[in-house]
Amino acid sequence: LFLDLMMPEVTGFDIIEAIDKAPALKNIIVIVLTAKHLTPQETDYLQKHVELVIQKGSKSLPEILTMVRDRLKVVENVP
Repeated sequence: LFLDLMMPEVTGFDIIEAIDKAPALKNIIVIVLTAKHLTPQETDYLQKHVELVIQKGSKSLPEILTMVRDRLKVVENVP
């Protein structure tokens, strides 16, 4: 699941919390792609609850795709 933290009516943090509370959603891989300037507390929370956090504008599309592919390989234990 690609997730932005800043959305109308509900935040990405709300979605992450709902996923954490739902056993049926336990295996969903969450990747955050956001322009939000994160506080240290938000960064710490995300490191514990999502697979990857990418700041919008910090990477090119090819770099983002490489990061996502590499992370998914690690999660799935693919060589």
